[in-house]
Formats: sequence, C-alpha cells, structure tokens
Amino acid sequence: MLGLEQNQVWLGSQDCTIYIINTVSMSCNKQLTDHRSEVTDMVIEDSNDKFSQIQAYSCSADGTIITWDVFTLKVKNQFHVECQRLTSIRLFRGTLWCCARECIMELRKNGMLNRRLLLPEQTGVIAAGFSCFQLFIDWIKDFIETVEDGRKDSTVILQRTPAWNTLVMLPSLRGSWQREQLWTASAERGELCIWHAKDLARPFHRIQLQDCTGVSCMIKVKNQIWVGSRGRSQGKSRGKIYVVDIEKHSVEKELVAHSDTVQALCSVEDRYVLSGSSCEDGKVAIWKVE
Repeated sequence: MLGLEQNQVWLGSQDCTIYIINTVSMSCNKQLTDHRSEVTDMVIEDSNDKFSQIQAYSCSADGTIITWDVFTLKVKNQFHVECQRLTSIRLFRGTLWCCARECIMELRKNGMLNRRLLLPEQTGVIAAGFSCFQLFIDWIKDFIETVEDGRKDSTVILQRTPAWNTLVMLPSLRGSWQREQLWTASAERGELCIWHAKDLARPFHRIQLQDCTGVSCMIKVKNQIWVGSRGRSQGKSRGKIYVVDIEKHSVEKELVAHSDTVQALCSVEDRYVLSGSSCEDGKVAIWKVE
C-alpha cells in the first residue's frame, strides 16, 4: 500500500493489479494492470525539484519493476530482474534496492545491476533466504575532547564505534558523523546482519535474537529498529517483536502480544507502532514508542 498526494492510495494486489483509491470519495475508479504477477511492493520517489515529474515504482513477485508517472498513470519504464521471488524495493541515495529470496540487489533506475548481496553463510544452519531489509543513514553522536597539538589547543572528535570497539580520531564535524547502514534478516534465522552500505563484502555485526526462529518484517522508528518475527515464549510458539537500539546494536525490549507470526509493522508519526499477525491470531496491537 502506498499513500500519495492528490488524495490517492495505491493498493497492490495478488491478482496482479494496482488499485487506486480516492480518499475523498472512498471509491476505486482506476486500476493499473501492467503487472503479470502478484504486486509485492511500491515506493515513491521524492524530488526537491517542484518542476520534475513525480515517479512511483512498483514490483511484482516475478521480478518485474515498473516506473509510473503519478499524474498521467502511464508507464515510463519497465524492466525485469532475475531472481526467485522479488518481495520489496527501496530508493536510497539515487539507486533502487531490491530484496529477493536469494539476494539483495542495488540497481540503477534503468535496471542496470550495480551490486548483488548474497546471504552470509552460517555453518550448521539450513539454507535460508532474505525476508526483509532496511537502509538508512545513522548519525552518530561523538565525544568532543581537547588535545594539545604543540601549537595550541584544538578540538577533535574521539569516536568509539560499537562495531569495532576502537577509538578513532577525526576532524571536528560539529559533533556528528554519518554512516550508511544496511540491515538484513531471514525468515529462517533468528538474527540480524548489519552491513556498511558502501562495502557489502561481509556484515560487520550480527545481532542474535533470543528464542527467535525467523524474521518477517522490520521498520525504523526514531533510533530503533522494530523487528517482527516468530519465536517462542514460555514454551509456546508466539509472534514476537524485538526493539533494537541502532547505535548500541543491542536488543532493548522483547514484546509479545500475538499467538502467530508478526507479519506487518507500521509506524504512526514515530509515536506508536501497529503490529499485525498471521491468520491464527488475526489481531492488531498498538504499541507506544519510548
């Protein structure tokens, strides 16, 4: 589901159709029928240029990605990526990132492949696939100290990074430093892998989720990653939510309110999170963000 301006909500369907709902009349009077497989995700491209056309991207399970002109509803571009099942897409830093079961791909907007990320191997664990991912810029707060450089006192930044547990001296950047992070998860593993988005050789950190058997969804809320999963609680199979601190890379809370896998998470103004579960539970829970 994708919310747009001009009072529109786009709904992707398993019947290969995108339904356009007018939020004023609450009616569906337009449909986009160019996909030939289940529509799995949609994103809109933000533009700072008020004269540029607004574009939306949609993807389907068979690997088809379509670029739409939001105003004319015409196809601007269409291409296909080779993968087992394309589940989600994200726009980040001018490129298109795609999540499939066997890989995550970074593409140019014309469909040309930049990079491909495979699931990291893990000894003694059955073959798994990606289920979801998150991309974001992490602004790290730094510690400011004054040192003697032989001429006069000068300000430098001493950054203790949680990834390497080392101390790095940097020029002063007014107390902040950014890094681009990619977080990935699998439906068959109870862990999160964290990568530098510019270096996908291997994850620089892994977070083990206690009593978790697989992750189904993730969202970023403030300085936290909320992780929807299935796991065990008090000896029973339950849907669980893990709240992970982005900077510390540690699980802050484990939330249990569903008897089945948590399939969807939605943030409301970074103040509340809504969670929805599979059919055996069928409930929606509302959580307050702290």
